[in-house]
Amino acid sequence: MWRNFGNYFLRQGVDEVYDQNSIIDAFPEAKETLSYWGIADEYAFKLAEKLLIESDSPLFISILSMTNYPPYQIPQTYIPKNLTPSLLKEKYGNNDKERYNTLATYQYTCNALGEFFDNLTKGSLQDRIILAATGDHHVRSLREDMPKEIFSSNSVPFLIYLPESLKKHLPICFEENRIGSHKDIMPTLFSASLSEAEYWTVGGRNMLALQDEPQYAFAVTPWAWADNSGVIDLAGENDIKYLWKDERYVSMENIVYATAEEKQKIKDYQKLLHWQINYLVQSGKNT
Repeated sequence: MWRNFGNYFLRQGVDEVYDQNSIIDAFPEAKETLSYWGIADEYAFKLAEKLLIESDSPLFISILSMTNYPPYQIPQTYIPKNLTPSLLKEKYGNNDKERYNTLATYQYTCNALGEFFDNLTKGSLQDRIILAATGDHHVRSLREDMPKEIFSSNSVPFLIYLPESLKKHLPICFEENRIGSHKDIMPTLFSASLSEAEYWTVGGRNMLALQDEPQYAFAVTPWAWADNSGVIDLAGENDIKYLWKDERYVSMENIVYATAEEKQKIKDYQKLLHWQINYLVQSGKNT
């Protein structure tokens, strides 16, 4: 299995790992969609839906799709809709064919995910299921307008579905522009699905809490640190901080420098990340 995930996940406490062979066993027609990265997304979602419907106890499923990667191939049965690759001429790719293949693949993966969400949120499980989706990294090979797009160029979406029957009993506040990153995903899901459970988190918080926690309201990558005050460039050597222009872009006019307190917080957080990884590896603990 790719990156030895089969063994890795089992060491992390996962009960069962399904790969493309498992999916083909359940849906033999999936073999016809086999490409460089594996089989089409729709069959992974079909297996997940099948497992959820058949389960008689709470079930957590994590799905990793590799479809939206070069060489960008979609199933022959999928007909892309209304693509205009020339619109990305200044942002991506060397020619319209390359841009078309990329857009078609992205459209297919989004459509497969959307159909999966629709099937579950309109079916028999709609009141008993929580769904979430995100990307593991930003779109690579884009021509960025830097530093204006220092934040948006590193961003990924985070989608979450909570049934109405559950939301009625949860203290929830959705603010579209709350800043967060992957560290916040599981705490958000735990808050919606577990009752007062204790768990480890490294700076994560419930992004749907009635009152946000300012000390944890930040997003971080190896290249940038963002909070409500602006974005600090971690790739450079000058600790430049760009203040917000709007919810996506930073201002080119208001450039300051990170304070000593901000730099220390970033340094401490990076140390914490390394410490917790080493602790878990050395102690043999599962997360």
